[in-house]
Amino acid sequence: MREAELVAELLAKPAPSAETVEAGRLRLRREGSVRRRPGRGLLFGGGFTALAAGGAAVAVVVSGFGGPVSFEQPEDAKAILLAAAEQAETSSVETGKYWHVRTFSFLGPDYDEPDPHFTGERESWTTVDGRAWTKSSKDALRKSHTGGKFMICSKDITYRQLIRLPTDPDALYARVRRMALHNGAGPALPQEQALFTASCMLSLLADQPAPPQVRAAAFRSLADLPETESLGTQRDPAGREGAVLRIVYGGTWQKLFIDPKTSIILATERVEKREGQQLVQKAVFHEVGWTDTPPS
Repeated sequence: MREAELVAELLAKPAPSAETVEAGRLRLRREGSVRRRPGRGLLFGGGFTALAAGGAAVAVVVSGFGGPVSFEQPEDAKAILLAAAEQAETSSVETGKYWHVRTFSFLGPDYDEPDPHFTGERESWTTVDGRAWTKSSKDALRKSHTGGKFMICSKDITYRQLIRLPTDPDALYARVRRMALHNGAGPALPQEQALFTASCMLSLLADQPAPPQVRAAAFRSLADLPETESLGTQRDPAGREGAVLRIVYGGTWQKLFIDPKTSIILATERVEKREGQQLVQKAVFHEVGWTDTPPS
């Protein structure tokens, strides 16, 4: 395996049965209620994207980020992720002039205490040749100052580099891990390295224009993590049904909501507790995909 320190845990954890894998596959192929057109890293990988929001937007966050309601028993997390990998690998390659991402993000010390500087709506358009536009709850449309590159682990990456990421799960994990160790927020501490790597992988899946085989490799890489567990079927903060998985590292846990029809990430959540303090981060992905409609 890719990490020597995980070998014992992975070998000790029994593989899901054929029936369990098929159950996860069937779940992900059920009809969902998602609006997604098949963005730039938002909350994970050691850095935050500043979003200014007015009082009205904050009120929406407080009411819209209540705890999800579970209405189905959990299934095996590995089976769900492997089924998602199959979905991703066989999905069609779509094209367009702009990579468009519309999200609603939350950051605060508690679910009911949003930080207005990092909470609100954000929309971005990015071209493969390096042009980008953004607008948020407070700011009007403007040309981005980032150079229009994409982002993984709080580090800029070109579109060419992105589509050439490894399609082998172990090789992709190793590449993302190297990026996580020296991300845009600085070197990761030893106890944070596995957490940052998983966070960066989620960002790659959530809002980056990764090709189908790279997305499949990312799902398979997450499926090998012994820290991943299934929380069953729940509704995300926007009310959409999804299979929910959680990755736990010490005092930090992360959740991802996967669309049951497309295997696309609907929302992510991260709660970190350290030295008596808590930080809550959430992102809801309303639109992610290629479009020919110009920024407006």
